[in-house]
Amino acid sequence: FKTVDAGEDHACGVRVDDTIDCWGYSHPYEVPGGPFKAVAAGEYHSCGLRTDGTIECWGNNDYGQSDPPTGPFEAVAVGELHSCGLRTDNTIQCWGSRHNRHEIPGGPFENVVVEEPHSCGSYASFIIECWIDQYGPGNLFDAVTSGGDYSCGLRTNGTVTCWGLWVFEKLKAPAEQFSAVETSRTHSCGLRTDGTIECWPSMPRLPDELEAITIGWDHACGLQSDGTVQCWGADSTTTEYGKTDPPSGHFKAIDAGRYHTCGLRADNTIECWGDNQYGQSNSPKGLFSAVTASHEFSCGLYTDSTIECWGNASSFLGFAPAGKYGEGFIAINAGYWHACGLRTDRTIQCWGTGHDGMGDPVYGEYIAVDSGQWHSCGVRADNTIECWGSDTYGQSDAPEGQFDAVAAGNENSCGLRTDKTIECWGSRRNNSTYAPPGQFDAITAGHESYYCGLRTDGATICWGRLVRLSEPHFGPE
Repeated sequence: FKTVDAGEDHACGVRVDDTIDCWGYSHPYEVPGGPFKAVAAGEYHSCGLRTDGTIECWGNNDYGQSDPPTGPFEAVAVGELHSCGLRTDNTIQCWGSRHNRHEIPGGPFENVVVEEPHSCGSYASFIIECWIDQYGPGNLFDAVTSGGDYSCGLRTNGTVTCWGLWVFEKLKAPAEQFSAVETSRTHSCGLRTDGTIECWPSMPRLPDELEAITIGWDHACGLQSDGTVQCWGADSTTTEYGKTDPPSGHFKAIDAGRYHTCGLRADNTIECWGDNQYGQSNSPKGLFSAVTASHEFSCGLYTDSTIECWGNASSFLGFAPAGKYGEGFIAINAGYWHACGLRTDRTIQCWGTGHDGMGDPVYGEYIAVDSGQWHSCGVRADNTIECWGSDTYGQSDAPEGQFDAVAAGNENSCGLRTDKTIECWGSRRNNSTYAPPGQFDAITAGHESYYCGLRTDGATICWGRLVRLSEPHFGPE
């Protein structure tokens, strides 16, 4: 190969004979014949720059991102829903979704970078200009890189400046001297002039020897061996919900919703903290044996085996949040739009917004159940996994084998095998299905494509989309 470019979960390369080969999960499209001199891979489409300066694209074209204009170009860059090309007159032309939201600067440019939902170009004078949703600072830059909803530029004085959508301190570059910088959707890393590397935002080290861990949208909480709770992550993108400030005292179990968390205390009462816009943190009085939290509602399993839900449960689950629901349950788990309970006869009953069949579990005896956004999975009495609901990304197509636990996420799922290894399936976006090696005692899924596992040596390991919550690997030294 002469050059290669990586997209969301596929890659393309230009061979020495000027043809292009692509490979990966999301590239079932036929690649046109050469000759090409450059290629750019996006999320579900790619574009190649031919040796005659024209551009040809292939793949998804729902927004016109694969319909390039005619004319000679010097370079091409693609994002998720739009593409841009640098013309031979050093102007930039874009096509696809969002390309006409704001007028593209006139140039002349030397380079173009595309990321959703914006694009950036670098002038010969080292000045960077961005358009569509966010605009870059005007000053002298040596390089520019984009990471999804923000960009970072390496100034000529060796400092880094980032701009774009404010997301979890990704824009706060350290005041250091750098020689190179690179960004991703979740974080950035810079090569210092002394040869060392620094990344931001900083990744907090999670406590070791956790008894349990639970993940919300952008925060996580861990139950420590002494029964106390520790939470970390972003408190909110816009509002101080307090979801990372758990109450003191001793708990037996915890479960995180989108922006709130509920815990089962040692005396079997429930206390919730965080977002309470819909009353999802106003737990009822009484004695409970289990608790589960979702987006805008929470549910508790009373010690008499009945269930009560509170918050915006009527909109999601289809029944009034006040009053007990059903009887004869021994476990409960809430998904985004629905909830499922494990009955005393080991069958599963689900209720809520039941499209895609997510409210219709496969009949049989189960030992565990977990609900995701559009699907649920259960561990059968014979330790096999059965999933139901949406299977758009293969998240309900469970592998064969013996499992002790299952965690259902958004577009994927993960299971803990009886040999204590983890296997994941479904969408490969955000590396969510690339489970870490090692042996684990527990696994949990967040409200996005993000998972955490408790390893047998006491370490906590997380992987997937929201890597800002933690380092990818930590534990006992």
